[in-house]
Amino acid sequence: MRADAIKPIAACLGVGGVLGAAVAAAIYRSAASALVGAVVGAIVILGGAFLLGRHFHLQDQRRKKELPPEIRGVFDRMLGAAPGGWPGSCPACGGPRAPGDGLQCRSCTEFLKANANSTIHACGGCGTGFLVEPGVNVYAFTANGVSRVFCACCQEHVRSRVTGGTVDMPPVAPGYDAEGQRIVAMHPGVSPEESLRFRTHEAQLRTVINSKARRTGVSNPTPMFVSGG
Repeated sequence: MRADAIKPIAACLGVGGVLGAAVAAAIYRSAASALVGAVVGAIVILGGAFLLGRHFHLQDQRRKKELPPEIRGVFDRMLGAAPGGWPGSCPACGGPRAPGDGLQCRSCTEFLKANANSTIHACGGCGTGFLVEPGVNVYAFTANGVSRVFCACCQEHVRSRVTGGTVDMPPVAPGYDAEGQRIVAMHPGVSPEESLRFRTHEAQLRTVINSKARRTGVSNPTPMFVSGG
């Protein structure tokens, strides 16, 4: 037991012992009676202090439980203790949240946790978010004073539009937009706009990118290869 926890107990025993001894000695005028009185007094005082502390502790617990229903509902939804989400759906992907999922749905939470060491980038070609693993260089180029990075799908799109397939762009390295590389391999010739349909975590990554843009005040470049871009 810690010293700061022993001090109040010792104080109660001391006060109770002195009071009990004084009362017993005054009544019976005997040293033996004073000793018995000291023990009894210490027990009574300590018991009273314990019961009083217990009373205040229970009152505090009741106050904590007596939050207004609307306030408790907000906390329950934030912590995933009740259905209804934030507000009713996952803020990252817009999908449903299970009661025990917390702020984000389990899929988003596990996805972002699994890729915590990767960097997230906004593609300047199609606007998607894509992942780059640690230690992998990110290719960027500047056109009309605007710097852009391209996902694997948009890099393949640029190569396909250059006569002879030769372009001043390094090959896509392993770990650079692995999902985009799989899309290119499975759907040869896919356009940047069509490739978005095959992205499995488009919503989560786009949410992270948009949040960063709002936080830093730096807007992402307008996509080059999508409708309206």
